[in-house]
Amino acid sequence: ALYIAFYDRPADQGGLNYWANTLASNGGNVQSILQNFANSTEAQNLYGTITPSNVGTVINQIYEDLFNRGVDPTGLQYWTNVYDTNHMSPGVLAYDILQGALAANNTDTQTIENKIQAADVFTNTVGQNYSDSTMPIAKDFINQISSSTNVANITPTTVMQYPLEALYIAFYDRPADQGGLNYWANTLAS
Repeated sequence: ALYIAFYDRPADQGGLNYWANTLASNGGNVQSILQNFANSTEAQNLYGTITPSNVGTVINQIYEDLFNRGVDPTGLQYWTNVYDTNHMSPGVLAYDILQGALAANNTDTQTIENKIQAADVFTNTVGQNYSDSTMPIAKDFINQISSSTNVANITPTTVMQYPLEALYIAFYDRPADQGGLNYWANTLAS
């Protein structure tokens, strides 16, 4: 969930292993790694430094990344007040928004839960082949997941098919036919 909140993408296997080990060595204390996530180049490129003048923009970006929607006026006011009171980093703000959504039991909760499940399949499927060149595909993939996504249909094959759909359109100027899609997905998976 932290990768989705901080980086707007599924975790890469190496990074996931690193952070899981770091978290375990800190007794499972998430707070111990939040600043490292927030201060990473990737998170800084996504959110920048949060200030009173851009807090609304940062909150809206966090909402877009987590829930595929902009922040509503009530949420914007609430989280702006939280920021003004606590002067938190974008990382802590993103984590608090994530935790609030997970506790809310609404469509935002379902979107996050679906993204987490889809991200797990993506990370496990792509494995060590995840690189800087696959990050745009990973981001696009996770941003297609919503509260209505049937995550039972997300399998290693559908993960491999995802970038193939874009390649078919780019090279052939048409959607992929199912036979070709299956062929190339199975070829890539093997």
